[in-house]
Amino acid sequence: YYSIFYIGPDISSIKEFKAEGADGRWSANLAEAEMGIDYPPLGYRTGFSTQRFGMDYEMSLLAHHTVKQTAFYNYIYMDLPTAMEIDLPAHFLMLHSMFMGINAYYVLPNFGITPYVGGGAGLLLNSVQSQYPGPANLAQEEGSLALDEMELNWGYHGMVGFRYMKSESFYYLEFRPTIHNFQYN
Repeated sequence: YYSIFYIGPDISSIKEFKAEGADGRWSANLAEAEMGIDYPPLGYRTGFSTQRFGMDYEMSLLAHHTVKQTAFYNYIYMDLPTAMEIDLPAHFLMLHSMFMGINAYYVLPNFGITPYVGGGAGLLLNSVQSQYPGPANLAQEEGSLALDEMELNWGYHGMVGFRYMKSESFYYLEFRPTIHNFQYN
């Protein structure tokens, strides 16, 4: 049985980003939006491990935001579609996520350190926020959010790691490609 708290690096991006104005006058599609982190991912895991198998429950927090970048969007002006390019400010979108899920992994033969491979899946409580009404209007709204949505979604990840076991503790290094799904209105 074990319980661990962890902190780690985050290299995030938004894949296949799509947005549309409430009035239907603009839409944006990005193949990939670059992200920065507000704080490193923080988490808690508790579970068990045998000689060949392990399973744990995980709760983690993640907060990231878009960095300053150029985006392309379509804007309809007088019923004529126009393609536009705009420089989005940092923090145009702010994304926060709380993951609650189960991880399972297979423990490989020990050679001084213990390697393992596995995966996990769970629920996400997501928050998407912005002080900007959209790329067509970059006038920041004072003291309020133009976008403030919360939603439930799902996420999953693979993991490859190494543990160094001691009698009462262990140290580990883990690589974890992750997919978190966000949607908002």
